[in-house]
Amino acid sequence: MESVTSVIYSHLTHRLAGDTGADICEDFAEDVIILSSLGRFYGHDGVRRSATLLAEQLPGSSFSFRQTLIEGAFGFLEWTAKAPTSEVCDGADSFVVRDGRIILQTIHYTLTTLEG
Repeated sequence: MESVTSVIYSHLTHRLAGDTGADICEDFAEDVIILSSLGRFYGHDGVRRSATLLAEQLPGSSFSFRQTLIEGAFGFLEWTAKAPTSEVCDGADSFVVRDGRIILQTIHYTLTTLEG
């Protein structure tokens, strides 16, 4: 069974590589719940939808991870992202991992549109 740390880092590695499919298969439980400022998302289809919304808001973006904390079954991630037309300076995700899979993720960020 994968450790919480390895699951979280696998998730981040897949996302940075743009491989949402592998991320879903390897890192998320089939009945995962995502709670975010954009709504509630359920299961693997919900993970895909949430990832699509983020990609639409930050097309061609680069991400930076400020801090990753792991405590028991829980993970916390602070992140930023910059795209040509928008940015996020306050991204924060939390995770609950059980049996080597993410079963709950929360996502918060404020999208700022850049003046062109």
